[in-house]
Amino acid sequence: MLLYLFCTCLLVYCDAACDKDSGPEGLSECVLIPPQYKSYQWATCLSNYFIKMASNGKHYCLDDNTYCFYQCMIEFYNVNDGEVYQNCSCLGYDSIPKYSNVSLPDLCYVPTGFDCNWYNDCFRKKYSCLGIDDGGITFQREFCSLYDKHQHKFKPINQILLANIRRCLQVDMVRIVRPWVQYECSEIKNLSISVNKQCFTSQEFQNVTLSLCDMNADNFWSLVVTLVESLTKQNGSSDGISNLLEARSFCPNKELKMQTINTTVVRIKNNIETRHTFYNNAFRSTKMATDIVTKLAELMLWRQHGLSWHAWVDTRFQNTSPDKNSIFILLASRQSYDMNYNDASRSPRVYDAVDNLASGISEGMFVSVNKQIVTIQSLEACVDLLCQHIYLSTDSTETRGRLQLALV
Repeated sequence: MLLYLFCTCLLVYCDAACDKDSGPEGLSECVLIPPQYKSYQWATCLSNYFIKMASNGKHYCLDDNTYCFYQCMIEFYNVNDGEVYQNCSCLGYDSIPKYSNVSLPDLCYVPTGFDCNWYNDCFRKKYSCLGIDDGGITFQREFCSLYDKHQHKFKPINQILLANIRRCLQVDMVRIVRPWVQYECSEIKNLSISVNKQCFTSQEFQNVTLSLCDMNADNFWSLVVTLVESLTKQNGSSDGISNLLEARSFCPNKELKMQTINTTVVRIKNNIETRHTFYNNAFRSTKMATDIVTKLAELMLWRQHGLSWHAWVDTRFQNTSPDKNSIFILLASRQSYDMNYNDASRSPRVYDAVDNLASGISEGMFVSVNKQIVTIQSLEACVDLLCQHIYLSTDSTETRGRLQLALV
């Protein structure tokens, strides 16, 4: 059922800011919309086009007016009548937004999805989260910029998909910058991950559903590896990469087989205990995996050899036993897939790096992470994201020793 939105002339007053023909777009007001709602709520004057785009066609202005108020209860909760929730409520027409200490241009509240400066000029002005806990905003900005710089390297249908994804990211994230809301950086990170997952699932274009599942392998790995390297330079959160890989791994009947000379997935198991203070309640996080694999990468000189890597934890395949903790590693040739890489002198072969890692693990390889010794107990090298097709496996000497004792 479609929800109708109300232009100003259907409210108590007809001479206020959101004119049905001229807007202006992006203006926030405290409005009362009787009899549907019992009290005042915040609303944003937006174009009918933007509202349809933001809601995937579920919401639109009454009488198909050019502009109307997009009320908070519909935008945030998809509720078109009854009680107004606390996060949306306000006191009256003269209310000042609770978090109006940061003044943003009205256009910040109407992102096009095509202006990558929106993240710095608008989002960052309200939220200055930086570094590894940047809320995933660096990832979204780099995703947007990648399209601007490299769209011609993707197949036409993939260009449409990527353009729709980057628009979806901005349109969904704009709710976080509305003047009546305020979030902590940790909350933004969780919200951005939720937005990523939603936008990566599928996109509609001219009544055709587009999906990451339909992207050919070379285009997909170019997207992923280029983003990995961009985020490394920016020191941004890599959770968005994990969201991309997770979305692709869910594709039905579409196995993303890899050419092991250029890219592969490695699954390692380690001895770290989840009850350890540093990792308490945090084992199933990309941060933990990144800490361990960063040390491995330094030990194996992956960057010097022209290799890109990303580590993540897939909770679907976790074993509850402390000595069976699995970390997935994407290992790829930058020369093959990093669209910003210009060093033609290095032609790394990924399977050589995997062989070297396997040899180290078989000899009892370990790394020190946050003053704790982490032993790599086993390795499985795979040609698919779920590691269901294994072409190489090995165990550490420590693991083999325990196995032999158990057999005796």
